[in-house]
Amino acid sequence: MKKDVEIVLKNLIEEYGMELCSNKIKLMGLLMDLCSQYEREVRILIKVLDTNIISEILKGTKKEINEYEHNQLVNNLELTREDALWALETWFKSINFKYPNIEKDDGVLELKKNEKIKSGATTRIKYVLICFIIGIIVLYAGIFFIPNQVKDEHLSISTGDYIEFGKYNGSPILWRVINKDVNGYMLFSEKIICFKAFDASGDKTDGRGDEDRIGFGSNYWEKSNLRQWLNSYDREVNYSTQLPDKNHVSHNSYDKQPGFLYNFTYKERNSIKQVTHKCILARIDKDAMDGGTELYEYNIEIADCIANYDSSYYENVTDKVFLLSTEEVKNFVYDRTWEYKKSSTEDNSISWYWLRIPSADYSDIIRAVGEGGIYGDNANDGTGGVAPALYLKSEVTPINGEGTKDSPYRVMK
Repeated sequence: MKKDVEIVLKNLIEEYGMELCSNKIKLMGLLMDLCSQYEREVRILIKVLDTNIISEILKGTKKEINEYEHNQLVNNLELTREDALWALETWFKSINFKYPNIEKDDGVLELKKNEKIKSGATTRIKYVLICFIIGIIVLYAGIFFIPNQVKDEHLSISTGDYIEFGKYNGSPILWRVINKDVNGYMLFSEKIICFKAFDASGDKTDGRGDEDRIGFGSNYWEKSNLRQWLNSYDREVNYSTQLPDKNHVSHNSYDKQPGFLYNFTYKERNSIKQVTHKCILARIDKDAMDGGTELYEYNIEIADCIANYDSSYYENVTDKVFLLSTEEVKNFVYDRTWEYKKSSTEDNSISWYWLRIPSADYSDIIRAVGEGGIYGDNANDGTGGVAPALYLKSEVTPINGEGTKDSPYRVMK
């Protein structure tokens, strides 16, 4: 019943504070956990939140909703009048606003504060940065005492080091080495480089689709728009599915943008190791599996997020550039006590970012890292952060730098 969803939303805001309204990915994850049988109602509430009306009310910049704005909710969000009125009323009750009857003759819904809104206490988490400076003393000794052998001596790359490699939008990309294995050095971008939808709405995936996948995009990594963009070096990306244009992603269309690798040099592209890795599958894509015996479990806590990862349905996918899995975030970032939250290169604010792992019970929801854990969001949400990862070939060596965040290694002239 809708009443149950109303009660849960109000209780969540009372427990977590008004800040929860600005953390959509966390809110959606909590609502899906607590109201899984009312998925439709949860999606309606999140749709209204996407319009920014609620955030404007909380900031005090909006005092009323006029008839035009109400019709926007009904028409642009494809909601029935009944659903739009219910969603608005539910939100207003949850954020503690008094309001008159919506059915006013002048078509205006006035909003009045019932009381000053008090935000719940925010948890301020200190950033822990562990930087490894390797071989500097040895290097200097070589420079001063054996100058004829400097060309034969190389700086070495270690887990935890920072590397500047490639460019995006004209700016160098800073990476951190989060692991070293037979494939080479696994690099993870230090910041969110951009915001893009994981996949566009509008079509099925290899014939495996349902109403949610068509309406909100696919959570199948192999055929996702984001995977194709990350691995493309073309001026115009040749997408195999629905284009991520403005009609099929909620924000930040990128159908006309060059591929991520377009601004990498030929030498840089050749320094990236192509790898085949495990990608978890949703229930709807189980027929494509290469292994596994059960669905991947949904866990918000990073410490518990890989409980049945090894036995979950999966397929093997080959990539040059990719998004991390939940296992990689836990083992190579969280377990090393490094900061897993990321800020954006655009404004340096903390935001959430996509993983390549689906929420296995759904066809459209992708797992993402946010403040406090790993949640999920619709694939066509264009506000999702992109924090790419790749393998640098093991034979690549630094030419200068110290391997720190302030003085990263540079591996290309």
